[in-house]
Amino acid sequence: MSLDLSFAEPALKQMESPSEASLSRLVAHEAAKGVYAHAARFGNTDTDIEGFWAGLLSRASGDPMYAARAKRSLKYLEGLDTLEAYRELGKHLPSGTDLECRLFGEVGYDIGVVSEGDAYLNLGHPHFEDLEELMFFAVHELHHVGYTLYNPLYALGDVKTMRDLEHVVRYSAHMEGAAVYAPYELRKREGRWGHMDYELYRDPARRENILKEFFAVLGSIEAEPDRALTGDDLSVLSRLSGERLWYVSGLHMAKTIDEALGREALTNTVLDGPESFFRVYDECSPRPPI
Repeated sequence: MSLDLSFAEPALKQMESPSEASLSRLVAHEAAKGVYAHAARFGNTDTDIEGFWAGLLSRASGDPMYAARAKRSLKYLEGLDTLEAYRELGKHLPSGTDLECRLFGEVGYDIGVVSEGDAYLNLGHPHFEDLEELMFFAVHELHHVGYTLYNPLYALGDVKTMRDLEHVVRYSAHMEGAAVYAPYELRKREGRWGHMDYELYRDPARRENILKEFFAVLGSIEAEPDRALTGDDLSVLSRLSGERLWYVSGLHMAKTIDEALGREALTNTVLDGPESFFRVYDECSPRPPI
């Protein structure tokens, strides 16, 4: 694994002094291509790569604090000792995983993503006002890279039936939950729970409500016959993500498996995929009543 920050500085210069020539050079960067590939895969853009990045950087420029946050993040990552984070990551991936990838710094897109076998962090995202969150999110996104080695990332355009939708919900709960859990012990040692997923999980009443809601949604999808999807069916994905249902529920499931059956049982689900994640969880913890 390597940290690659070579995209961030020219992107910030393009924000400050836009030009067609520098934009053309910028979109040739591998980080620009990887972020664009993610946006295209999940329907987050309907334009070409130059239009995508021109719009993204223009919107980021509208936040007067964005560039300052990104520059602080860039400086922080340049001096970061990543060894502890990489060691923690290794404990949450199957033994023998050969993770050859880059962690790119990018600007303007999401908070962090995995795409084309690499991980990306949005250096100017408001969440990174707390610079230490960058390390925790590095573990999270790099775990996604390891997960997708064994379980290739889906494309939204391929989700056409109820069984496809069921797979995506299970896949996302597994991938996101395991990634949220990956820096859990690191956060615990440092007493830093500065993201809503951990705040929700650590509040028993809110956690139980989230589990009930998540499994109610999944149960309703499971009960449907396999039919072609409508637009209304796909809207459930926004709810599961936006309300943090599959993040917190997936975290709970991963932590439950780890504590009940051991780390190898959890990392084996990464090898075997989301169906095994749910099967193993059901073996050690009944689903909450709906």
